[in-house]
Amino acid sequence: MRWTPSAPPCSGTALAGGRGRVTGSIIGAFVIVFLADGMVMMASATSGRW
Repeated sequence: MRWTPSAPPCSGTALAGGRGRVTGSIIGAFVIVFLADGMVMMASATSGRW
């Protein structure tokens, strides 16, 4: 679950608060998971993942 803090900024949510939607954060989480799973499927080096 290391990718959890990076999902909201990836979707455009302001870290200072006051702007952003839950759906955007969910989409950002899907993007991060998609990229992480793609790296696993491609058998990339584990040192470059995080």
